[in-house]
Amino acid sequence: MTLVAILSILALARANSGRRLVLEFLSASADLNADILDGHLSSGLCHTGAISHQVGRKASAKEIASTLDAYPLLASSFDRMVNHLKANKISVDDSVITLGPWLDMDPQTEQFTNHDDANSLLTREYRPGFAVPEIG
Repeated sequence: MTLVAILSILALARANSGRRLVLEFLSASADLNADILDGHLSSGLCHTGAISHQVGRKASAKEIASTLDAYPLLASSFDRMVNHLKANKISVDDSVITLGPWLDMDPQTEQFTNHDDANSLLTREYRPGFAVPEIG
Protein backbone atom coordinates (compact mmCIF):
# COMPACT_ATOMS: atom_id res chain seq x y z
CA MET A 1 0.00 0.00 0.00
CA THR A 2 1.38 3.40 -0.92
CA LEU A 3 1.88 6.32 1.44
CA VAL A 4 -0.87 8.25 -0.37
CA ALA A 5 -3.32 5.41 0.16
CA ILE A 6 -2.43 5.12 3.84
CA LEU A 7 -2.78 8.87 4.42
CA SER A 8 -6.11 8.88 2.59
CA ILE A 9 -7.36 6.05 4.80
CA LEU A 10 -6.21 7.84 7.94
CA ALA A 11 -7.89 11.08 6.83
CA LEU A 12 -11.15 9.20 6.29
CA ALA A 13 -10.82 7.41 9.62
CA ARG A 14 -10.69 10.77 11.42
CA ALA A 15 -14.18 11.58 10.18
CA ASN A 16 -16.89 9.61 11.97
CA SER A 17 -18.80 9.15 8.72
CA GLY A 18 -15.73 7.57 7.13
CA ARG A 19 -15.13 4.77 9.63
CA ARG A 20 -17.32 2.19 7.86
CA LEU A 21 -15.79 3.11 4.49
CA VAL A 22 -12.27 2.67 5.87
CA LEU A 23 -13.08 -0.75 7.29
CA GLU A 24 -14.66 -1.84 4.00
CA PHE A 25 -11.62 -0.58 2.07
CA LEU A 26 -9.16 -2.39 4.32
CA SER A 27 -11.07 -5.66 4.11
CA ALA A 28 -11.39 -5.41 0.32
CA SER A 29 -7.77 -4.43 -0.27
CA ALA A 30 -6.69 -8.00 0.37
CA ASP A 31 -8.61 -9.00 -2.77
CA LEU A 32 -6.76 -6.67 -5.16
CA ASN A 33 -6.04 -8.05 -8.63
CA ALA A 34 -3.06 -5.75 -9.19
CA ASP A 35 -0.47 -3.81 -7.26
CA ILE A 36 -1.78 -0.44 -6.08
CA LEU A 37 0.86 1.41 -8.10
CA ASP A 38 -0.17 -0.45 -11.26
CA GLY A 39 -3.79 0.53 -10.61
CA HIS A 40 -2.76 4.13 -10.00
CA LEU A 41 -0.81 4.30 -13.27
CA SER A 42 -3.58 2.58 -15.25
CA SER A 43 -6.32 4.85 -13.95
CA GLY A 44 -4.03 7.87 -14.40
CA LEU A 45 -3.68 7.06 -18.09
CA CYS A 46 -7.47 6.91 -18.45
CA HIS A 47 -7.88 10.21 -16.58
CA THR A 48 -5.23 11.83 -18.79
CA GLY A 49 -7.18 10.84 -21.90
CA ALA A 50 -10.42 12.18 -20.42
CA ILE A 51 -8.75 15.46 -19.45
CA SER A 52 -7.28 15.86 -22.93
CA HIS A 53 -10.77 15.34 -24.34
CA GLN A 54 -12.27 17.90 -21.95
CA VAL A 55 -9.80 20.63 -22.90
CA GLY A 56 -9.82 19.67 -26.60
CA ARG A 57 -11.64 21.24 -29.51
CA LYS A 58 -13.87 19.98 -32.30
CA ALA A 59 -12.05 19.11 -35.52
CA SER A 60 -12.73 17.28 -38.77
CA ALA A 61 -11.46 13.75 -39.36
CA LYS A 62 -9.18 15.09 -42.09
CA GLU A 63 -7.59 17.63 -39.72
CA ILE A 64 -7.10 15.04 -36.98
CA ALA A 65 -5.61 12.52 -39.42
CA SER A 66 -3.07 15.11 -40.55
CA THR A 67 -1.93 15.68 -36.95
CA LEU A 68 -1.34 11.93 -36.52
CA ASP A 69 1.01 11.49 -39.50
CA ALA A 70 4.04 11.27 -37.21
CA TYR A 71 2.41 8.54 -35.08
CA PRO A 72 1.69 5.48 -37.29
CA LEU A 73 0.07 3.42 -34.54
CA LEU A 74 -2.28 6.25 -33.55
CA ALA A 75 -3.00 7.01 -37.20
CA SER A 76 -3.93 3.38 -37.84
CA SER A 77 -6.27 3.29 -34.81
CA PHE A 78 -7.87 6.55 -35.88
CA ASP A 79 -8.39 5.27 -39.44
CA ARG A 80 -10.14 2.17 -38.09
CA MET A 81 -12.41 4.34 -35.93
CA VAL A 82 -13.28 6.62 -38.86
CA ASN A 83 -14.03 3.63 -41.10
CA HIS A 84 -16.25 2.15 -38.39
CA LEU A 85 -18.17 5.42 -38.02
CA LYS A 86 -18.59 5.78 -41.79
CA ALA A 87 -19.76 2.15 -42.08
CA ASN A 88 -22.47 3.06 -39.58
CA LYS A 89 -23.48 6.14 -41.60
CA ILE A 90 -21.99 8.65 -39.16
CA SER A 91 -20.46 11.60 -40.95
CA VAL A 92 -17.04 12.71 -39.78
CA ASP A 93 -16.48 15.29 -42.52
CA ASP A 94 -17.54 18.21 -40.35
CA SER A 95 -15.89 19.19 -37.07
CA VAL A 96 -17.64 16.61 -34.91
CA ILE A 97 -14.72 14.76 -33.28
CA THR A 98 -12.79 16.18 -30.34
CA LEU A 99 -9.08 16.67 -30.89
CA GLY A 100 -7.43 16.76 -27.48
CA PRO A 101 -4.02 18.29 -26.91
CA TRP A 102 -0.93 16.17 -26.30
CA LEU A 103 -0.32 16.39 -22.56
CA ASP A 104 3.17 16.04 -21.10
CA MET A 105 3.32 15.07 -17.43
CA ASP A 106 6.08 15.41 -14.86
CA PRO A 107 6.06 11.99 -13.15
CA GLN A 108 7.40 13.43 -9.88
CA THR A 109 4.70 16.07 -9.40
CA GLU A 110 1.98 14.36 -11.47
CA GLN A 111 1.23 17.74 -13.05
CA PHE A 112 1.04 18.56 -16.75
CA THR A 113 4.00 20.63 -17.88
CA ASN A 114 2.37 22.09 -20.97
CA HIS A 115 -1.29 22.85 -20.18
CA ASP A 116 -2.52 24.86 -17.18
CA ASP A 117 -6.21 24.27 -17.98
CA ALA A 118 -5.59 20.52 -17.93
CA ASN A 119 -3.88 20.83 -14.54
CA SER A 120 -7.02 22.44 -13.14
CA LEU A 121 -8.88 19.19 -13.90
CA LEU A 122 -6.49 16.95 -11.97
CA THR A 123 -8.41 17.43 -8.75
CA ARG A 124 -11.57 19.05 -7.46
CA GLU A 125 -12.85 20.78 -4.36
CA TYR A 126 -13.76 18.12 -1.82
CA ARG A 127 -16.51 18.19 0.78
CA PRO A 128 -15.33 18.96 4.31
CA GLY A 129 -14.04 15.83 5.98
CA PHE A 130 -13.40 14.01 2.70
CA ALA A 131 -10.39 15.93 1.38
CA VAL A 132 -7.41 14.02 0.05
CA PRO A 133 -4.42 15.09 2.13
CA GLU A 134 -1.63 17.04 0.45
CA ILE A 135 1.73 15.28 0.52
CA GLY A 136 5.10 16.92 0.02
